Amino acid sequence: MKYPALKQQGGFTLIELAVVIVLLISLAAVGGIFQFSGDKSKASNLLQTSRLYSDAILRYKNDTGVTPKRLKSLFLKASNAAADTNEAIAATATWRGPYVNGFKQDANGDVAADFLSSGSVITLTAPAAANLPAGMAQGLQLNFSNLSDTVVKEAVANCNSTDVATALPTTFTAGNKCSGTLAAAGVAGTVQFLFYMAP
Repeated sequence: MKYPALKQQGGFTLIELAVVIVLLISLAAVGGIFQFSGDKSKASNLLQTSRLYSDAILRYKNDTGVTPKRLKSLFLKASNAAADTNEAIAATATWRGPYVNGFKQDANGDVAADFLSSGSVITLTAPAAANLPAGMAQGLQLNFSNLSDTVVKEAVANCNSTDVATALPTTFTAGNKCSGTLAAAGVAGTVQFLFYMAP
């Protein structure tokens, strides 16, 4: 039995070309999402962690009337002596914690944040009055260290509801909730999250 010869097609039809173009665009978009999703996810985790700790510190302040110098005071009752608070008043008698679950800490009582990057640490400090908005004399900020520049830009932009391309604020004087510094001279980037202010 003889089969008829198939007609040779000289090229692609418009529909075939359109399907290939759509597939290539889709793959490029997915590649872009996967390329940046890690840093965006880390920036989101940073802000969620900031809110978790800031809420815990405000609950701590409501209970004790003082503010801690180190994050370990939130989950270790023994770390609430007068030397452990900014006001130099012991908080052990009024401590109702733990205010957050215990996290891995370093020798200084700061929290390890390896979920952001290897060697990243969260510290608690009081910013200089000159870095606060007008009319505010004191505050507390969480500091995230050892971050990639992309995570710093994403976190600060999301925190302040600005574009990633916007210049990073280095103080809170303009009313920003977050500030940041990019890597320089061998030091990785940082993000500062301001959550408590008082006149």
